[in-house]
Amino acid sequence: MKLNLALTLLIFTSLSTSAIAEIYQCKQTDGRSSFSNTPCPSQIVDGTTEIHTLWREMNSLIKEGAEISSQMGPDYYSILSCNEKSDAYNLKLDQVDKTLKSLSPVTHKKMYLAMESLRECGSCRASAPTYCQRASTNLMAETKVLASTDN
Repeated sequence: MKLNLALTLLIFTSLSTSAIAEIYQCKQTDGRSSFSNTPCPSQIVDGTTEIHTLWREMNSLIKEGAEISSQMGPDYYSILSCNEKSDAYNLKLDQVDKTLKSLSPVTHKKMYLAMESLRECGSCRASAPTYCQRASTNLMAETKVLASTDN
């Protein structure tokens, strides 16, 4: 019985502290694929326009949101702390959302989808990591649009 309890606690502990690990698949010049934990050179956004800056801010918020949800534990004080961090995170999202609204939702559809996912990414819920991953996927898809607007 003690073994079952210990295994159950171990499983719940590992589930609540899991982190998001992003894996990027990059095509090499010879056609082979390589895998890395850093973005492919074609997925690095380094332009100076407002949209490039916004993309970098949103990418940073994905990491921040994932950190918030990964630090939440099952105890009362951990949940309170998570809620405080989540509230501060949402204020940052509100500022980024104002900038996003100046962009065309047709041209930058993936940015808008990423913003929807970011709202849940920094929440204190078990599903938050899934939303962080969705936001990341949508931002990576947006790099194709950004590549055409590089400065």
